[in-house]
Amino acid sequence: MKARLIRFSRRWPLVVLVMVLALSLSCSLVVRAQEPDPDGVTSPLAPLGTSFSYQGQVKKNGSPFQGTCDFQFTLFTASSFGSQIGTIQSISNVPVASGLFTVNLNFGSGVFTGEARFLQIALRCPAATGSFETLTTRQPLNATPYALFALGVKSPQNTVVVAKSGGDFTSLGQVVTALKTGKIPSPLPTSPLHIWIAPGLYTEVIDLQQLSFIHIQGAGPDATILTSAASGTTLPPIQTNPTGPTVLIRASSGIRISDLTVVNTGTGTFSYGIGVTNMVLRGLTVETVDPFTPLAPTATFQADVILDNVEVDVKGIAGEQHMGIYLNSTPPVLVRNSTINVTGAISTTNVGIAIDRSTSPPVVPQGITSAPLIRDNLIYVEGGTNSRTIRLFSSDINLTNAVTLLPKIINTQLGGGPISSEISNAGTTCTIDIHNSQITGVPGGPDIQQEGLCNIRVAGSQLASGGVLDLTGSANPGTVRCTFVYRADYSGETNACPTIFVP
Repeated sequence: MKARLIRFSRRWPLVVLVMVLALSLSCSLVVRAQEPDPDGVTSPLAPLGTSFSYQGQVKKNGSPFQGTCDFQFTLFTASSFGSQIGTIQSISNVPVASGLFTVNLNFGSGVFTGEARFLQIALRCPAATGSFETLTTRQPLNATPYALFALGVKSPQNTVVVAKSGGDFTSLGQVVTALKTGKIPSPLPTSPLHIWIAPGLYTEVIDLQQLSFIHIQGAGPDATILTSAASGTTLPPIQTNPTGPTVLIRASSGIRISDLTVVNTGTGTFSYGIGVTNMVLRGLTVETVDPFTPLAPTATFQADVILDNVEVDVKGIAGEQHMGIYLNSTPPVLVRNSTINVTGAISTTNVGIAIDRSTSPPVVPQGITSAPLIRDNLIYVEGGTNSRTIRLFSSDINLTNAVTLLPKIINTQLGGGPISSEISNAGTTCTIDIHNSQITGVPGGPDIQQEGLCNIRVAGSQLASGGVLDLTGSANPGTVRCTFVYRADYSGETNACPTIFVP
């Protein structure tokens, strides 16, 4: 946390005011909506309000001041000159204990709109004694008041704030409980719920079962972190045992998670960062992304679940089958602008993104491409010989009903293990498209491993390790087709997929 030291004029030559402004995990500058309910949370969906708390320190002759002071706070658009915004906030007889004071300021709505703001401070200590002295330097407001602007993305009545202090709730789990118990009305497609999570480390396991039309947004992957040590016991654990993932999305629709980090440090079997299963596709568009050419130039991708600018870090030091993101029988899912790291235990099977077709997915409207779409990501895996950056498989070996799987991987960097296709269930129609990506398997091993029914198409991509390993036979006649693939040193351009492709 950075502090700014500012000296007074001659009348107070040794008085220093330290204003704490920098954003940190324990903010001293907070946005506050209203007072809590008796059960510890604020009333659901109450307007956020425009007041915030400001904390500082007063010293006289090098020692913390003790007593009361009068303050005047004025907001400006620049560090010098500029225009005044709102009215002067005059607060009298403010208690100062051991030099510390806290005041609530409210300059009204429409003040924090994204532009720089500076606070001019004048005070007199003791209170009602002498004239006000104005600090020579205005204080920049860089931190939490701009949460007011961030919350303007949705209308205030559809926004709740999770924060260690000063928010509507102190944990995401409290919001989920309020939704499931009716304290927050069920969101609608035309009125989704925006949950903004302030910077901090939040230790909790989240189950969004049967909750829909929700956007969970942090203050950035480096600022907002959800963590747990969850582990499951069976595969797929997110259907029968929802203790595997840190964040579980199931039997839902219209879910977006963005701008935060999800961590799982579980040391058991089946530890996940994010799990998605048994979704209820309502034929509603959360977002339509640009057509992805040249793989499907006329296709439109409409995502029912979006993971955007999310960092997933699964790093249990023991256990088996750790997975960054687990997708099980889902409708279209978009994973973009994200980083997935699965490290820690040298497990038999660590997986960046697992795509499991254990049951039929929901019916996708005609003309809509079935997901997932994995686009503009960085995926890295450490583990044993069966570890995969992306793994397609089916945990139900008795599945015979027809399913269609059309995952697409675009502009993605994958390292530490190959992409593998292991689906061998009868009735499965599967085509994997990989475009403009970099794939690096384990040294000496394959970049793509084909051992199932799926057809794999690779275009304009770098195969940096051992190329393609084709283990299919007559029982699993999947094909692999390459167009303009090349080695790690950007040589050896070829339109073939040899089983031996050594840089």
